[in-house]
Amino acid sequence: ASMAKAAAAGGKVIQPEDRPAWEAGARGVWALLAPKVGGLDKIEAIAKA
Repeated sequence: ASMAKAAAAGGKVIQPEDRPAWEAGARGVWALLAPKVGGLDKIEAIAKA
């Protein structure tokens, strides 16, 4: 739903050229957010979806 709202407002989804490298860089942020969103396992499950 939020992606549809962003698209309706002119936002664009951009896929990273090198997803594994992008994920490696994002892991530090994920680790900081994990306690607030239910754990790193949930973040990783969403990333794989």
